[in-house]
Amino acid sequence: MDGKKRLGSPLDANKGKEQRMFSPDPHFRGGADEGSVTSGASAQSASFHRDTEGAMRDTFLVDILKMNGEPFKGTVPRTEALKHIFVRALGFKPDEFHGATPGFRCNPTVLFKTKEIFNIDERLAGKSFFSYQKTVKTEQGEKIIDMSCSIRGIREQDPTTRAGPSYTWLKIEGAEYHLKEEQLRLWLSEYGLLVSDITEDKEEQRPDSSEDDETYNDIDLNTGIYSAKMNLIKPILQLIPMCGKKIKIYHKGIKKQCMKCFGTGHFKRDCVEERKEWLDYVDCFMLEAKLPDEYYGNWSKWVVDWRLKNQEKHNANKNCQTERDEGQEREKEMRDEKVKEIGRILKEQRDKAAAKNTQNHLEQEATMELGAMSIEAISNPFAGLSSAKRTTDKTEEKRTGKPGARSGKGRGKGFLSLQGSPTDTPQPNTQHE
Repeated sequence: MDGKKRLGSPLDANKGKEQRMFSPDPHFRGGADEGSVTSGASAQSASFHRDTEGAMRDTFLVDILKMNGEPFKGTVPRTEALKHIFVRALGFKPDEFHGATPGFRCNPTVLFKTKEIFNIDERLAGKSFFSYQKTVKTEQGEKIIDMSCSIRGIREQDPTTRAGPSYTWLKIEGAEYHLKEEQLRLWLSEYGLLVSDITEDKEEQRPDSSEDDETYNDIDLNTGIYSAKMNLIKPILQLIPMCGKKIKIYHKGIKKQCMKCFGTGHFKRDCVEERKEWLDYVDCFMLEAKLPDEYYGNWSKWVVDWRLKNQEKHNANKNCQTERDEGQEREKEMRDEKVKEIGRILKEQRDKAAAKNTQNHLEQEATMELGAMSIEAISNPFAGLSSAKRTTDKTEEKRTGKPGARSGKGRGKGFLSLQGSPTDTPQPNTQHE
C-alpha cells in the first residue's frame, strides 16, 4: 500500500471531492483534520461521512447463481445485463448505464459501472438477492427462464437478507479410499460449484523420542477424511448414499440428521420416532433427488429388493414425495403469477410515462406556436386578423360542410374588408340612367 491509509471507500482518489459533495457541513474538511474536529456540527458531519463513505460508489458486482433452480454456468451478454438486470430488475434508468463487464468468480458475474455515484445501501435496499425472467426462442417456441442473482456489499437492515461470501468448507467422511475423486466431484456438483481441489486431511504428528524419528518424520498420516471448498447453491444433506457408501457431510450451519429416524431438528438421544431402516431412507432420497442409478452404485440394486419386500412403505414414500412436488409446483406458479403481475404493473407505468411525455410534447409545441403567433402579431397587426379569419373559415367549413369565403375563386369580400374601407366601393351612376 506504500504507507497510504485505506479509508474503506472505493473512491479514495476522489476522497476530498466526496466529502464536499456528501457532507452536510460545507466547512467540513476530511483528512488529517478529521480527528481534531470537536464542534457539534463538525462531529455530526464526520459521523455522516463515515456512515455513507463505504456505501457511495459507481460500481457494483452481480453474481448470477441459478437458472431455473439449477446452478448457472454460462455467460450473460451485455445486452441482457443492461435490459433485464440493470433496468428491469434493479430499477436503474438506461441513461445511468456506463458499462458492464462479464466475469467469473466461482460463478458467472457482471460488473456494472454507473455514470454517477450513488448510495448502494439506499438505492439497492432489499436487492441482496433478486431474480429476473427472460424469454428465449427454441424450436418448440418461446420459453421463459428464471434467473437468480445476488449483490454483495449491501448493508441491509435485516442481516439475514445480506449476500455475503458464499464459500463453504466441507468435510467428507465415510469414503475410506473406496471412492474416486471423480465420483466425489460428480456428487458435489449437484449442490454447488467446487472452488478448490478435494484434499485429504492429515493428522499432525506428535513428537516422539524414539530412535526412528527421522524415519517417520516425512510420512503423512492421512485420515481418509476429505475437504473441499464450495459455493453451495442449494442445501446439502448430511447423509448421502454415494456410490455404495454411507457418506457424512459436515459444514458450518448444516442441518444435522438423527441417526435413528434420519429427520432433522433433534439428536438420536432425544428421538421419539420409530427407527427407520437405512434402505428406507435411501428410497426417500432417490425419489427426491431424481438422479441416475449410477450415482448410487450398489444402493440402487439393494433398494430394488427392499421395495419388493416393503411395497407399502415404498408407496407411502412415493405419496409423500408427490405431495412435496405438487407443493413446490404450486409455489412456483404463485411466484410466476407475482412476476407476471409485477410485469403488468411496470408496463402500465411505462405506458403512463409515455403518454405523459407525449402530452408534454404536444403542450410544448402548442406553447411554441402561440409564442410565434404573438411575435407575428406584434410585427404585423393585420397578420393576426388574417390568421383569425383563416381559423374561422376552417371552423365554418367543418360545421357546414361548405367551403369558406377564402376557398372560392378570387379573394372574396373578406379580402376587400381588410384592404379597403366601405367608402371605396363603387356606387351606381343614377344620372346616366
